Amino acid sequence: MTVASESESLQLCLRLAAAPGNNAYKVTIELSDIDLVVEAIDLDLVGAVQAAADRCAEQLRDRGYAVTSADVVCALEQAIESSEVSQKAPELLN
Repeated sequence: MTVASESESLQLCLRLAAAPGNNAYKVTIELSDIDLVVEAIDLDLVGAVQAAADRCAEQLRDRGYAVTSADVVCALEQAIESSEVSQKAPELLN
């Protein structure tokens, strides 16, 4: 994510929740460094993630960041891949 052609790293928090009653997914993306929180709810997990990424990118652009929804999704993927959860996932499957 860039601001006026400068690269800047922001700390990202992703929360996923599922509601057993209606099978809906709630996705929350938080960038605490800049006080930005977006949420999306959808019956489809991919739809909820995409909607949250769209809202996040839109709010970032409103704040002067040159970012697309694809950039947000890529950042989420990179964060998940480097997280402790993904590193422990193979252990949990065995």
